[in-house]
Amino acid sequence: MTQSQRQARLQAMTPEQRMQFGQRLAAWNALPFREREQRRSRYQAWLQLDANERVSLRALAAQVEAFAPERKQALRAQFDALDDVQRHGWQLGPALGRDYAALHPLLAYVPAPQRLPLLARLRSMDEQQRVDLAVLAQRTPPQDRQALRSELLSVPPSEVAAWLRRKLIQ
Repeated sequence: MTQSQRQARLQAMTPEQRMQFGQRLAAWNALPFREREQRRSRYQAWLQLDANERVSLRALAAQVEAFAPERKQALRAQFDALDDVQRHGWQLGPALGRDYAALHPLLAYVPAPQRLPLLARLRSMDEQQRVDLAVLAQRTPPQDRQALRSELLSVPPSEVAAWLRRKLIQ
């Protein structure tokens, strides 16, 4: 959003809306830098989910909201007990979140131009293909993972399963 668009939005607000916006902005600015960055990261991850995943997660959130406080606290404690890698992985949605720890060697240090295409490719793969790719990523030395990512992205989607089988028996 450009500066002039932001200015137009502010001018279109009622005095009450501007006051509420100012309060929300002050509350945001009062947060520690790390907390703001984590929230930005979670929001960006949310925007990258497809519409079906967002609908599914909203429904799940509504279910969790109805849980007893003790059960919600237990789930929060279970999530907080995960390491940073696992917690970060769940930002990618249920399917990739479940497989993230195993795929982390392939997803770590992805160049920015490859990040979204790689995530799209992973989302297009079925669970078994992601399991096979995780095995392949574990076997691949760190210095060769960029080549593996590039090769994966160059394979047509219809040929991914065959490509994985060939790579696993090499």
